[in-house]
This record gives sequence, C-alpha cells and structure tokens, in this order.
Amino acid sequence: MTQAVESDPKATSRTFKRSTKPLSRRDARVSAISICYEASMKNTLPIEIARVIGLDSLDAMTVSLVQGVSDELKAINEMIAAHSVRWETTRLPVVELCILQCAIFELLGGENTVGTVINEAVELTKHLALPESTNYINGILSAIAKEYLSK
Repeated sequence: MTQAVESDPKATSRTFKRSTKPLSRRDARVSAISICYEASMKNTLPIEIARVIGLDSLDAMTVSLVQGVSDELKAINEMIAAHSVRWETTRLPVVELCILQCAIFELLGGENTVGTVINEAVELTKHLALPESTNYINGILSAIAKEYLSK
C-alpha cells in the first residue's frame, strides 16, 4: 500500500509493510468475528470476504476460523437455533451470532478446552456486543458442549 500525505509538501510516498508477527489468539478471534459480521451484512460466506481481503494477509488462526465457519455454517446455525430456547435466531443481533458461530466451530474443533472457548466468547461479547448477552452466549455454548462433546 502506498500513501502520501498531501498536507505536508515534504512528504514522500511511503510503503507500509504488514507485520509478519502472528496475532494473539484473541485478536485472531476478533478478526474472524469481524469478517463473519461483514459476510452476514453482505449475505455471503465469510471465506469470500477473507479472499477479498487477501488470505495471505490474514493470520493463520483467523483463516482457520473463517474457513471452518464457512464450511460448517448451516450446521452451526442449526445448532444455535436448536439451543435457543424461546428465542428466534433471526432476532439475534448479528455480532452475537458471529461470536457464536466462531466459538462453536472452535469448540467442536477441539484445539482448545471447552472452558477456554466459552470464556473467550463471553469476554468478547462483553467488549464487542451487548454485555447483557453474556449469559445467552454462555448458555448456548455450554449446552452445545454438553450435547456434542460428552458423547
């Protein structure tokens, strides 16, 4: 990317390099949630948004979450709907839905403990969504973990 500052007559064109340092796990989750959010707004799959951004410019964990959510979107949304007692998923705020989608994929992927995934989802909900939604997020993820991981 090249950028010149027009207000400074002495400014020259600068090239900014993307850091090669991987994101923290939390930042990778936030990035994946953001991509899922944009995909939801544009009614497309998250991986399509990631491709537009450039897969090689994204952190490996972000790409893994986005690809996994895209591959399993229908099944993940069915799990959310099945565990949303007295709550239509169409009424669920998009940010909360995206947090759930990423967390469910990560939860069922088995790379992290159940407690870690649920705790991270609840913490991200506090910062990115409505703080009142933390109990809902916790409940849905706990129910899914109990049903799918206790077999």
